[in-house]
Amino acid sequence: MPADIKARPPATMMHGQKNAGAFSRIEAGVSGVFTSDNYRSYLRTMAKFHRYSARNCLLIHLQRPEATMVAGFDAWKKKFHRHVLAGEKGITIIGYALKSSTLRKPLRDEKGDPVIGDDGKPAIEYVKHSYPVYFPVYV
Repeated sequence: MPADIKARPPATMMHGQKNAGAFSRIEAGVSGVFTSDNYRSYLRTMAKFHRYSARNCLLIHLQRPEATMVAGFDAWKKKFHRHVLAGEKGITIIGYALKSSTLRKPLRDEKGDPVIGDDGKPAIEYVKHSYPVYFPVYV
């Protein structure tokens, strides 16, 4: 079993119930795919969508195993000159983005004591912190 399928991001990085539902669907689907004849079908799905992660290939396979192409709404219009029919549902996959934030930390010397600046106040350093955020994407 591929290692990244079971790896679930921490709950702080997931937003909302839709992500929790997608990850639950993955966990339920893993046992079904890898313990039955569906494995061959899953491998065909992975061959079609080799640019997607194993996790997203599994989601595509679970929701629409007969899919031959996936694209977002605008990509269907612009790249493929096709229209999505009213009432059609998208396939939910998991997207991620790197978010960053800047943290303020007091500057400390070798002993761990705060460094005092020229103005008599503790010196502050700004540390940039990056972390992944996961969210549902519809293709």
